[in-house]
Amino acid sequence: MMRRPARPAALRLCDIGGPAPGEQLCKASDLEEQRAITLTCGAGHGQREVFLMAHGDGVVAYLNDCPHRHLPLNFHPDRFLDRQGQFILCTNHIALFRIEDGYCVDGPCPGQWLTPVAVCVEGDRVLAG
Repeated sequence: MMRRPARPAALRLCDIGGPAPGEQLCKASDLEEQRAITLTCGAGHGQREVFLMAHGDGVVAYLNDCPHRHLPLNFHPDRFLDRQGQFILCTNHIALFRIEDGYCVDGPCPGQWLTPVAVCVEGDRVLAG
């Protein structure tokens, strides 16, 4: 029996050249309007992109990195969802990931996960975790 890979631990933005824990990243109300915001952390070959999305009453954040071939998920800025708005879509491989936990439910990397990034919400502020 093949075991499903474990969900990766959440990265802290400060560990990839981003803001320190507690620093404001955006307003939660900005996410409600745009549905996603992309942040660039680090520089040079260590540069990483993170996207934040409103989901339910909270916010989720993931590295913009498909576990299949380690390419960005999106072609268009700040657009990460499929047409129905139900899943995060890798536009390179047509893989579908659950929004709430980044688990791949369809495509070339089933059972793999997007890498979560630690964030927290305080009122209307989204903070680095």
